Amino acid sequence: MSFTVRAYGLITRNNRVMLLREMYAGEEIIKFPGGGLEYGESLPQCLRRECMEELNVEICNVQHYYTQDFFVASKFRENESLISVYFTAEYPQNIEPIIQDESIFEIIWHPITNKKNPLSLEVDQYVFEKFISDFTF
Repeated sequence: MSFTVRAYGLITRNNRVMLLREMYAGEEIIKFPGGGLEYGESLPQCLRRECMEELNVEICNVQHYYTQDFFVASKFRENESLISVYFTAEYPQNIEPIIQDESIFEIIWHPITNKKNPLSLEVDQYVFEKFISDFTF
């Protein structure tokens, strides 16, 4: 068995959280921005790199939010276990994202007041519920 460590962002702007609709391993999904950790980088560096690669933007105020504490088998790779770490971050007010990754179809700014969970992946769904319940209005 192998492990994949992934860093994801709960990136907010104007009381909305960023979600991405994209194609991953032949399946269309809605997920938080982020991706796999590369050798030699920290988890916050991974999230920042992914945001630059995918959206051409530097996020700010990156803070640890949640580390997955339950087993999840990879939906896309056999005999692989996922470890997902989530960070809160802010998106610059005066910059619009530019999709740089051809697998991303759409950026969705989901209102934090909308409790409907649109995410496709198990851990993302769990973190979305936690984030919405933790968020104070």
